[in-house]
Amino acid sequence: MVAALQLTDQEVWEWCFDIYLRHNIRLKFPKNTDYTKTYQWRYVKSICHKFNEWGFDRDTSIAFIEIAVAYAKELKVLEKGLAVLHQGNMLNICYERLKSRDNNKENLLARLQYSYDYMAGVDGDLFKYLIGRNSSRDFHQLTNDYMSNKICMEAISLVKPARKALRVISERDKIEAEILPDISKLYISRTHLLDGSSHINVVQDLLAL
Repeated sequence: MVAALQLTDQEVWEWCFDIYLRHNIRLKFPKNTDYTKTYQWRYVKSICHKFNEWGFDRDTSIAFIEIAVAYAKELKVLEKGLAVLHQGNMLNICYERLKSRDNNKENLLARLQYSYDYMAGVDGDLFKYLIGRNSSRDFHQLTNDYMSNKICMEAISLVKPARKALRVISERDKIEAEILPDISKLYISRTHLLDGSSHINVVQDLLAL
């Protein structure tokens, strides 16, 4: 998260304005006043200084503001404008939330890559492999792989043979149907990944299996 260029106060103001407006709060300056002398602008300058100090780029800064506004809304103090971002340790809380979100994304990519490597290494037909089992008393291969974290839910949502295997297994065995993720969760996961992460190589790799 290293910024190539220093962010400007005007940029940060425009991002804050747009994000607050999406939550039905219109940020504005007092009439007939030099806006650079207002508290609102001081808050903008302070936030911009923090972003540059932290080495945030444009996308990271916008993500931070979105998290901060959502958090202020949780606390029911959003109507106080930019002042809420400077109350107590609000900036630090939002910074930690942003780092946590980034870590979750990294963990997701690691799960997807592990699942891809495992399924790509299967010899022969992937669907037949996933619905296979040693005996009628054993779980199907997909269920075993899901329980042992060899194949994650997000990967199942992207891989057509895995989705097909899940449907077949769920129809055959009620116990395994309770263990495996349901179709609605797969749909939500797939939609989320395709909307926000379709450009990531491992997502494309999984779609191609």
